[in-house]
Amino acid sequence: MFPFAATLASDLPHPKFSDSLNKTELVTETIQKTNLIVDKLNLYKSTVHNIDHHILKGPFTSSVYSSVPFYAWTDNKYQKSIKSFLSGEPVTLMAHAEEGAPGRVCVKFTDIKLFLQWTGSEDDPGVMREMEYFQVRMIHHGRSYYMAAEKEVYVVEGNKLDFVYTNSSSSLSLLKVSLGDSILSPYGMWTFRITNIPGKLRSFDILKSYTGKVNLLLEGTGTYLNEDSLDFKTLQLDKYYKRADPYSTGMDPMQDKIQVRL
Repeated sequence: MFPFAATLASDLPHPKFSDSLNKTELVTETIQKTNLIVDKLNLYKSTVHNIDHHILKGPFTSSVYSSVPFYAWTDNKYQKSIKSFLSGEPVTLMAHAEEGAPGRVCVKFTDIKLFLQWTGSEDDPGVMREMEYFQVRMIHHGRSYYMAAEKEVYVVEGNKLDFVYTNSSSSLSLLKVSLGDSILSPYGMWTFRITNIPGKLRSFDILKSYTGKVNLLLEGTGTYLNEDSLDFKTLQLDKYYKRADPYSTGMDPMQDKIQVRL
């Protein structure tokens, strides 16, 4: 649970095994001690902990004045990728932790979706209404980046996750994440693609006409810490987490060669 591994570790039992145990006794005692640790973790989830007042939960969206999206790929920098996305092609993009929601660190998500933000000079023609005709697929490539204080970024390895949703439904994977604990960072490598809803054909021509006039936003609900909410030096982050190489948090040079079957 980034960034509180040191705090949680101090609350958990530290198993010690006798050298005189035979294999059967060792297995039995290992199971018992593991169950004790699981019970401690479950108790942590169900009770108020002394670190909980630091953790805030709320929307990450451009539609709420006091909030911001998890991330924005702006038209002036990512027009080529946004055009491919609006054309129904798969695009792989990096959400950089150091360029995420300002003032919010250790960000994790429980709900996450893509939004188109109108930037044209004329009135918004209803770009998100047009998106309702399509199915969205989002692949989180598994490696999560977390920003700590003073622009320090840490990386946690994980499994690739595949989310699919429409305006009226979502895959069980997305539902399970939304109902579970916030553990995944929105910052990392993503692959996106929009496709026709099965049985419902819709031309991509209208979406493609928005090229040059929309930003691609990563929005949803998540948890975070305020950057100045606690002293990060007391958390011993380097003892429990891997500090990200500054190069690795940038654009992956192999990104264009990532093959994702969508």
